[in-house]
Amino acid sequence: MTMNITVTIPEDDIKAGAGAQYLAQAMDTIGFSRASALGFESKPEDSAVSRVASEANTAPTPDATSQNASQIDAAAASVSPRAFGESEEGKARRNKDQMAEDKEIEELWPRDKNFIPTDIPATQLLADLKAGKISAETPNISTGGERINPTSGEDKAQDAADEAAEVAANKSDALTLDDLRRAAGDFQKRFDMATAMEVIPELLGCGLHEVPEDQIADAIKKLEAYKGDGADTKQDEAPFVATKADVIAEMLNYAEKYDGEREDQSKMLNLTADRGKIFEAALGEGVDGLSKVPDAGEAYGKAVLAFREAIAKNPFNREVKG
Repeated sequence: MTMNITVTIPEDDIKAGAGAQYLAQAMDTIGFSRASALGFESKPEDSAVSRVASEANTAPTPDATSQNASQIDAAAASVSPRAFGESEEGKARRNKDQMAEDKEIEELWPRDKNFIPTDIPATQLLADLKAGKISAETPNISTGGERINPTSGEDKAQDAADEAAEVAANKSDALTLDDLRRAAGDFQKRFDMATAMEVIPELLGCGLHEVPEDQIADAIKKLEAYKGDGADTKQDEAPFVATKADVIAEMLNYAEKYDGEREDQSKMLNLTADRGKIFEAALGEGVDGLSKVPDAGEAYGKAVLAFREAIAKNPFNREVKG
């Protein structure tokens, strides 16, 4: 295709020797430049056509904007939500709010606390619990497949130190039910679980939770002053060492005797009701499940002895079925 362009140069410009410049400017106006041939430079932005073309090339297209937004969304989606018991991605430890969230989940969880799921976000799990979407079912006995606490020993120690500092900061001179519980735990360590369950209500005239606030100090003194028959030999005995499998075996022995069952976990109702108390009696308040027992031979040994004692002495007055 051939295109002819006619440019009329004013006579005055020709006489003044500026014809070439006039022609160059005229050509530049329609997008053509003869600057290099004429010996002077013309900036691209001087051309209206060049400016329009430049703006058209640099302006973001709708597709590019959508692509950038998609990339941002994909980056945000790549951050995994925090699961129960775990720290936020990229963080070494849970913060105070996350610890409180996990504690609330544990309190609301209606099944075996050894099996709190970690495959859904903790926030969603808590919301489902509050909405009643998770029903109470008979929990299973842990056989080693329960949730593994991802926090390291160092993290646990730091959490304990933080909690202890908070308790110390808020502690008053007045004794509380928690002080009485600690005294009862010390009593059990001096004697044994069966003695504690039998003697403590007799000494106090009621259960721990029924002691009036103004009588807690006296109740603690009674527990500390109790000498029993004088045979306080437990502290001199070498610690009994066992394994996690040994604890599970004794739990099944308990279920066999008081539930008449070793296979069908849904029928082990007495074990389900009693084992948390047995664990706490052996290892202290808050250790109410196998997953919370410290991974140490002495700790497992205490749990084994506690279950054996419960099997032999029947502290909860269960009917013998096996």
